[in-house]
Amino acid sequence: MTRAQLTLFSIIAIAAGGGLVFYLLTAVPPVDSSGQLDTPAIVLFFIGLALAAWGAASLIASVLHLQWPALAGVGPRSRPPVTAALRQGGVFAAAFSILAVLAFFQRLDIALILVTLLVAGLLEAFIQNRG
Repeated sequence: MTRAQLTLFSIIAIAAGGGLVFYLLTAVPPVDSSGQLDTPAIVLFFIGLALAAWGAASLIASVLHLQWPALAGVGPRSRPPVTAALRQGGVFAAAFSILAVLAFFQRLDIALILVTLLVAGLLEAFIQNRG
């Protein structure tokens, strides 16, 4: 995968996720006619949010890897692989989505924030070490 393909993928992911979230916020009510939460709309909302976060985080990670290649797990003279930015964007999107779901259901506290960020960091370190 080239850097141009990563940029295109990131822009498409941001547009698709943002478009889905915008559509759900403007056209679909979060509750159905009986007053219950509309589960498919809520799930689609979080999928769109995760997709937009993945695209944005991958794009930001790609730019950061140009300046600091060690963030991708390579030496200072090496060129980082583009897939590292995509992977790191996915890890960030997963952590962000978990925190968003916990906040939606009002279960978010500082301990869960710290544990989620710690697990995401450890997962990325493990993948960099094994790869």
